[in-house]
Amino acid sequence: MIYLILLPMLVSMILIAFIKDRLLKSHWIAVSMAFLSLVISSVFFYLYLSKNVVENFNWFNIGSYAFQISFIANNLHLLMAVVVSLISLLILIFSIFYMKKEKQERYYFEMSLFISAMLGLVISNSFILFYVFWELMSISSYLLISFWYERETASNAAKKALILTKIGDISLLAGIIILFANTGTLSISATISNLSTIPQGYLVAAAALFIIAALSKSAQFPFYVWLPDAMEAPTTVSALLHSATMVASGVFLLIIISPLIYASGTLIYILPISLITIFVSSFLALDSVDTKRILAYSTIDSLAFMFLAVATLNPNGALFYLIMHAVFKSLLFLLAGELLILFGTRNIFKLRGYGIKKPIFYVPAFIGLSSLAGIPPFLGFFAHAALSYNFSASLEAIFVIATFLTSLFSFRLFFTVYHEDKTEKIREDKSAIIPIATLSMLSVIGGFSLFFFNSIIPINYSFDLFLVLDSIIALLGLFAAYYLYSNRDASYAKLDKKLKSIFGRLTYDGALSASGIAVTKFGGLVDKFEGLLGKAFDKISSLSFDLSYVSRELQSGDLSNYVVIFIVGVIIVMALMLAGV
Repeated sequence: MIYLILLPMLVSMILIAFIKDRLLKSHWIAVSMAFLSLVISSVFFYLYLSKNVVENFNWFNIGSYAFQISFIANNLHLLMAVVVSLISLLILIFSIFYMKKEKQERYYFEMSLFISAMLGLVISNSFILFYVFWELMSISSYLLISFWYERETASNAAKKALILTKIGDISLLAGIIILFANTGTLSISATISNLSTIPQGYLVAAAALFIIAALSKSAQFPFYVWLPDAMEAPTTVSALLHSATMVASGVFLLIIISPLIYASGTLIYILPISLITIFVSSFLALDSVDTKRILAYSTIDSLAFMFLAVATLNPNGALFYLIMHAVFKSLLFLLAGELLILFGTRNIFKLRGYGIKKPIFYVPAFIGLSSLAGIPPFLGFFAHAALSYNFSASLEAIFVIATFLTSLFSFRLFFTVYHEDKTEKIREDKSAIIPIATLSMLSVIGGFSLFFFNSIIPINYSFDLFLVLDSIIALLGLFAAYYLYSNRDASYAKLDKKLKSIFGRLTYDGALSASGIAVTKFGGLVDKFEGLLGKAFDKISSLSFDLSYVSRELQSGDLSNYVVIFIVGVIIVMALMLAGV
């Protein structure tokens, strides 16, 4: 019955596809089904607390071998299902305000698919089922990033995301094949329990492929270039993609297969990649003037922190940070979306001109950015306590530098945008207030969950001298940002231009330093690869539109039409399971 967690969002897609706003508005269907998904996930979490239940279903037979799909219910997987459902619900509620002038049916259909894919992924105990949902996430992210497909930038961003994440998709499939060839099972839990039977060479190969898959999906170096461009999607899509779905799936993969990584010894490769990603993304954030791109680089930075925890034998610390990050990052993106709707710009200097210093704006922003920076008593502070437990002295030294940079770019955003009060009274939509207020409250009190998190997932943390130093460094970043960016005279523009020229030398766009050139060359390879496949993607897109035209009575001519057949099939299969067939 674990698979019932998936049912509400699947039903949401079917209802949206066939009702077409005739009886119920699409947003109410999606929101109500997301709420039902949260209720079911929470009930299952309570019922299966401290248990480990696996449900297997025969899929098909080849000779004497029966291929099975399986779902798992334990603290880790069901906790993630609750988090995904909660964040998704709040973002869908905000979407009522944010997307009210857009194509409702298509948007909520594709968002429901996106959420379903992540929910299916976190409760899967079968590698093949995990891979199916992993691929569905790639498909749905492509559809959502290209939501405004008439814009060339959105279309190109979707293609880039699909190409770069496809490298990870292929790597994941290759790793699964290697493990299956050596174990004869597609069960994730059974494979992890029998790692000792797999030859070391195959362990290393499979682990390396899984790491590539995670790096690609979670936009880590050198694959990170797709994520900032994905900001062409609606901001609500960005909020979901950055917090509880797409990029989180790579970290989640590393967490559940961490015993494989440790047994193979490949964790030594994760550490340097994480450190490179942290510093490159921090410099890129300091170089950007776009609110959403700054937040995108901050996501890459935070995900690198999680990879760092896995690399230091602390996967549960990475899990705690992943959950905390889902809360404050969704808050920050919703705030960015609210500013975009109200003021029509993502440029931090243009927003500065509006003088947006009202409590409804700057209080949630300060809470979210303080959480991102690791300032006590907000979420990030507690996340750092869990994340850094296994750090060596040298890694602690590097981490405090990273903390300073994170705090600096976070409060550069804050003090640039929220610096004085010139705006007239703004009437806020209730559908925007509820999720922002909820996420703000969780960002203030949610970190204290660390003290009882151990009763759910075993976790180590320490409030030691290092954490005190880390907090002081985060505050120094805040004060440095205030000193550098709250200045309103003419020297402000000169100072930021000078700092941007310095940081720009370390960025993908600047390409004036060795690291910039290296990243640019990689981007060039991506562009060439994109060019080679461009015609193929155009033909695929053209075919999709043709199919949409033929089936317009089903789904209003949207790109997501072809998914309906798949979802109907899933519903039928689930009905057969319930019937015991």
